[in-house]
Amino acid sequence: MELARQIQMDYPAAALRNEEEGTVTMQIRIGADGRVQGCDVTGSSGSAALDDAACSGMKEHARYNPARNSAGEPIASSTAQSVRYVLPDGGWDANGFKPASLINGRDVRERIFDEDFVSAIEAAPGDKALFALTIDPTGNPTGCGMIFSTGDGALDRETCAALMEEAEFSPAKAADGTNVPGFSVVPYPEVDSF
Repeated sequence: MELARQIQMDYPAAALRNEEEGTVTMQIRIGADGRVQGCDVTGSSGSAALDDAACSGMKEHARYNPARNSAGEPIASSTAQSVRYVLPDGGWDANGFKPASLINGRDVRERIFDEDFVSAIEAAPGDKALFALTIDPTGNPTGCGMIFSTGDGALDRETCAALMEEAEFSPAKAADGTNVPGFSVVPYPEVDSF
């Protein structure tokens, strides 16, 4: 969540003046050192300022556990990432915000973090992962990315795809009770060991 907060804090002044919001979807190229080497916008927010800021923010703030080849050596890889920009003064009290929450948490964890996943993550460089999902106002996931990578890009992508397909969320709510876009995280293992 720290990455999303850092990028959101760098909300472009032009976008603030024009009251622009939106979701930027990107393809991120990661070097063998885990740093972002390149960023291509694959889904525009509709605002050039937000699109540019999202890629700039990823290059400045994002750090990944590098993917590794069969010999265990760090290699370049890529991943998809989304950033949702929401105007900071949305007309509601941020203290009353209720985040999106995973409804079918136990069921989805048993299906996704099954024996195959456990075997794959045990063979990966990392032994834990933190998946971040953006959630639309109806509770449907609209994007998935990594806060902490397993170190295996293919495993990260497969697990994100499964979460997008199977996870169900209650929508985030503003202080006045209206549904708003939100964000939720799914850790592996389940305990907060990050």
